[in-house]
Amino acid sequence: QISAGYTRDVARKQWNFTPRPGATWHDGRTVEPFSIADDKPLEVLLRHRFGRDYFGLQTLLGFVSLCAWAALWPGRNGLPLLCLTGLYLLLTMFHRIAAVFRSERGHATHSRYTGTPYLRRIVSCFSEITIKQYVEPIVGLLTGILLLPWDEPVGSYLMFSSFCLMCSVAEDVKAEKRRAQDMYDAYVEQQAVLERFRAMRDEIRQIRSTIVSSKPLGKNSNSNGRPR
Repeated sequence: QISAGYTRDVARKQWNFTPRPGATWHDGRTVEPFSIADDKPLEVLLRHRFGRDYFGLQTLLGFVSLCAWAALWPGRNGLPLLCLTGLYLLLTMFHRIAAVFRSERGHATHSRYTGTPYLRRIVSCFSEITIKQYVEPIVGLLTGILLLPWDEPVGSYLMFSSFCLMCSVAEDVKAEKRRAQDMYDAYVEQQAVLERFRAMRDEIRQIRSTIVSSKPLGKNSNSNGRPR
């Protein structure tokens, strides 16, 4: 079974999970409170094959969040966090160019697809949404913990970004279920309206047949209703 949250990638013959359906940006996307900025760098580091229109204002906000995080650590060596910021920008440019190239070649995937996890090649026993919601945040959290003794700003940022990523994907799943429930509710309502319409139609037909049968016979007709 393929849920409404999946789109077909014709070129690769696979199904891709539809990205973020929640509050609105200028490009028509919806924004959850935890996915405004802080989960973007981790998504870019852990995924590939993004949708063509995925990179927008939220990408800029991801850069701003990195700069703001660096400002929280005055007096610390900012080179590691600067390297992380540069890597984020380079990967963003690369993924954006690759997405446009794939779109021009006719790959029919969702325009705002949040990317295919690299970890899917390693933990193929899990579904894509499970990897995005649980495996990726755990990997980011463990990486941040390991980097804390080496550089506390970078390690703490990866830990915080992992938490935001888990909350963001959870909001995606919740919103997708809500949309599916709204579609099912609309289907049930339409079925009820259709049943009411059929009942009204039957009533009208019955009234018409009663009127026709109660009409008096014409002068030129015999008792059987036939002309003399």
